[in-house]
Amino acid sequence: MTATQEHDLFSPEPHYIPGYAGFYPQLRYQVGNTYGRTTAQLLTDPSVRKSPCSVLSPMFKSKFIEDFSKSKPPWEPCRDLTEPYIPHYTGYAGFVPRFTWVMGLNHRDGIMQAMDEFDKDQFLFRNPVCALGERLPRTHWPATSIYSSRGLTPFYMGFIPSMQDNYALTFGNSTRRAYQKELERRHRTL
Repeated sequence: MTATQEHDLFSPEPHYIPGYAGFYPQLRYQVGNTYGRTTAQLLTDPSVRKSPCSVLSPMFKSKFIEDFSKSKPPWEPCRDLTEPYIPHYTGYAGFVPRFTWVMGLNHRDGIMQAMDEFDKDQFLFRNPVCALGERLPRTHWPATSIYSSRGLTPFYMGFIPSMQDNYALTFGNSTRRAYQKELERRHRTL
């Protein structure tokens, strides 16, 4: 709701505004008077249909009485008042992790259960469980070796030493040859 204010620049008679080149209803059918008199008659004539709101924009900033920064809970007379209001996105059709296997619940409860399970799994993944004095599991730390007995680790996107001079080979064969070159280079430096 906005508070309305009057401003000195807006006259109550808009046909006296100099330079106004907007639309005047039925102006093309009026003949014999000056432009000023014709527009004054058209804008003050009650038989000519006009818009109820002013065509002039306000020169002040609107003052809002109501705060729209937070979402308001919908008013439902039958809603349990002890239950907290949880805002949701109506019509959201995006991906919700772990929601595929939730069955037998309504949409809201299923989303809550799926997100709780996802948050719990993420916490356990980031904070592996270990007894006091026990070392972290080996799977927690990333592997530092990029080669295995079959060649390069699949989907490795980093720098491969000694590969810049390998031509006309497949990616697997060029990484194996680069691995052999790198081993030879390391043995020579020792």
